[in-house]
Amino acid sequence: MEIMHTILSAMWFFVPAYFANMAPVFAAKIKWLDFLKKPVDNGYKLRNRSLLGKNKTWRGVFSGVAIGIAFAYLQRYLIRFSFFSSISILDYSNMNLFFWGLLLSSGALIGDMIESLAKRQLDIKPGRPFFPFDQLDFTVFGLLFGFVMYIPGKEIIITLMIVNLAVHFLANVIGYFLGIKEVWY
Repeated sequence: MEIMHTILSAMWFFVPAYFANMAPVFAAKIKWLDFLKKPVDNGYKLRNRSLLGKNKTWRGVFSGVAIGIAFAYLQRYLIRFSFFSSISILDYSNMNLFFWGLLLSSGALIGDMIESLAKRQLDIKPGRPFFPFDQLDFTVFGLLFGFVMYIPGKEIIITLMIVNLAVHFLANVIGYFLGIKEVWY
């Protein structure tokens, strides 16, 4: 039971980063955000290769950060319920939630952009696997940015790494069998 509690605590702690990482995919479906559909790298190249690619847009950055901040505030609200308070490692009532959400979400998104930069320079096409960096980019950088306000215990950090590797792999397998992803790994 203690292992499950640690997993839930780690995942609850990282909620702003999770939702920030997912937000750009959903924001791409919102037409009124199309004015932000400009590449973050502005089309610049390094070694005659795209820096980040056309899929890393300002729409994704702004939506990811906004959603991450919103979920930090939602956590403060949900902590009133015993389940959430029992798995929380943070005292949301005494935190600057705007800054906390900003740190975790921007860290997650910057981690994803750094991984994209590496993939472009290694000539790995968008959507193709880059194990284990696909799975850990947002985790490592979300944590690093979050360290400005809070450094969790090593059990939380290790649990996040393991859980995020496993969840990403499982999501790819499911996506492959549903015909959403081209590769299962």
